[in-house]
Amino acid sequence: MASLYLTDKCFIGRRHPTTRILMLLTAFAPPMITHKLEVMAAVLTLYVIASFVSGAWRNLWRARWFIFLFLTITISLWSVFHKAGDAPYFQWGPISPSPGSVFYGLAMALRLICFLVAALIFLSATKVEDINYGLIKLGAPYRGAFALSLAFRLTPLFTESANQISTAQRMRGLDTSAGNIIQKTRRYIAILAPVLIAALRRANGLAVALEAKGFGMKQKRTSLMRYPLSAMDFLWPALMGGLIALTVLYVHFHDYFEGIAYRGF
Repeated sequence: MASLYLTDKCFIGRRHPTTRILMLLTAFAPPMITHKLEVMAAVLTLYVIASFVSGAWRNLWRARWFIFLFLTITISLWSVFHKAGDAPYFQWGPISPSPGSVFYGLAMALRLICFLVAALIFLSATKVEDINYGLIKLGAPYRGAFALSLAFRLTPLFTESANQISTAQRMRGLDTSAGNIIQKTRRYIAILAPVLIAALRRANGLAVALEAKGFGMKQKRTSLMRYPLSAMDFLWPALMGGLIALTVLYVHFHDYFEGIAYRGF
């Protein structure tokens, strides 16, 4: 989370934390409504434009190889396992990819990439403290909101600790690139064990620190942060709701006219 946060000076970062969380949740809705390829492409295009406007494109560029790999694997799997009912390109045992299965796999891949881009935009403009504050204002239990925000905060710390331990082990002569996959896996145990021990120590120290600061007290929690609501905080969720409505209308009328055309023939 700390490594993904860029700035809160963009049009998303200036919104109330609850507004940002609601925008993220509603951004997940249009790709979930349908699996039509044209809808996925249009929604993804809109989200990519939003990433450039908000400055989140830098995180998107950092994840480009992961997105490419994700796209390739998703299309390949759906092309193999989804049967679209049209003529396949070739037949090799149970594997018979067809144009319909390939396009369906592309639509599923674009759907998941829409989720990823929306999440990256949110994380690029939102601090950990804002997530905790927004969840509490939405009525989430304080402990649950704190645990979720703590997971975002500790993930980069554990990653940094793992990198340091890996570098230290390599300086001591550990070569994780030599040998076959079984030998490489065994060598990685020398990295995994210290990482787990360091994580347990950090978790234990954090638990002691929270208890010492009265985290388990039942009194109502207070916050030093104050975020005033503005008219834009109501406008943006309404716009996202409009996007959901447009998606539903498109799917409904597309299926309706497609059914009429089919009955006409």
